[in-house]
Amino acid sequence: MNTGDKIIKLRKEKNLSQEKLADKLGIARQTLSSWESNITTPDLNQIRKIAEIFNISADELIDNNIKLVIQKVNNTETLAKKQMKFIKIILITLYFILMIAIIGFIVYMINKKDYTNYYQPEFTCYVNDKQYQFYLSTDEEGNSVIVSYMPHIKSTEEYAAGDSVYEMFASLNALKKVIISNGGKCK
Repeated sequence: MNTGDKIIKLRKEKNLSQEKLADKLGIARQTLSSWESNITTPDLNQIRKIAEIFNISADELIDNNIKLVIQKVNNTETLAKKQMKFIKIILITLYFILMIAIIGFIVYMINKKDYTNYYQPEFTCYVNDKQYQFYLSTDEEGNSVIVSYMPHIKSTEEYAAGDSVYEMFASLNALKKVIISNGGKCK
């Protein structure tokens, strides 16, 4: 119930006309009529005077229900607790995702192969008691090549080695495996 309706109800309970109540409040009857019609509302001093005349509190007159206010505060607190719980769950989840990512990165770094140590950049092989030396180099055009030097006949041959460091070492290692599989020995 709004303030205007309460004023009408209280005025009728005390059998007061608009004129009599307006006189007690020191206002015009038209002002009281606009309050009761909910066109305007009384100011704080007028609310106090009305509350005194009807022997009620100002809160009762303006329907300032403290129970409703407490209920709204409790609802707000409940909602805030739920939101905080949700935020905590998100933060804990993000923490675990971050920890898994860090552990994964550490494991990756520990297990990462360093192909420069795995493959030899040069080696010597013996096939039928003849010595062959192999090593990585570049040709006149700047391309990576595998150089095969045969000291017993003082001859050199070049083979394409690949574009990346990995491809160059893989090519050199593949050549070494072919020589070994055909009965050669390499150091």
